Amino acid sequence: MAFKPGRSGNPSGRPRGVKDRRTLFRDMVEPSCPQLVQKAVDMALDGNEQMLRLLLDRILPAKPKDEPINLKLGSAGLSEQAKDIFEALSNGLVSPSDTLKLMQTVALKAKIYEVEKLKSAIERLESLVNTNAD
Repeated sequence: MAFKPGRSGNPSGRPRGVKDRRTLFRDMVEPSCPQLVQKAVDMALDGNEQMLRLLLDRILPAKPKDEPINLKLGSAGLSEQAKDIFEALSNGLVSPSDTLKLMQTVALKAKIYEVEKLKSAIERLESLVNTNAD
């Protein structure tokens, strides 16, 4: 049973324009934000460890999951790039998880290269077939 265009699937639901609880609470608290933030800072400075942890988590969040990897790779070929990645791992310049990501990138580049070569070969064969068919 599909919904008809322009008709709600829940006609007895929340009416249009009525704010949800989070929006109402935010509207109620917003005028006091500066004082609330100052109170939280004061509590953290007075030794409240939970408040300190909360503020630090919000101000200085944990390290992002994906940071850029600064590593120069040779442009000679894919095997040279793989060699550079493993050398960087053995020298402690990249982590094992970054090494895996880099190697996956090299593998993807290899697949792209393979597809381009196959496409080129198919186009050459098609042109030969078309030439011989004439």
